[in-house]
Amino acid sequence: MGSRPHRRYPNKSPQPRMEDTLELCRLLHNRLRQESYEKSGKTLSYTPQANTFPGRKDGQSYASRER
Repeated sequence: MGSRPHRRYPNKSPQPRMEDTLELCRLLHNRLRQESYEKSGKTLSYTPQANTFPGRKDGQSYASRER
């Protein structure tokens, strides 16, 4: 039994929230890359970045971000 690809296209109501979530992910990724490069001169791979998420969730708000 094979798998079939499935795509969902949101209607207009959840679309702004999805766009905000993607924007937050982009900002977080860029900030982590910048901080890593400033500290060590090189960027981190996914696992070391992901290990910093729990502390960042408690101590920093990404909701008040610049666009």
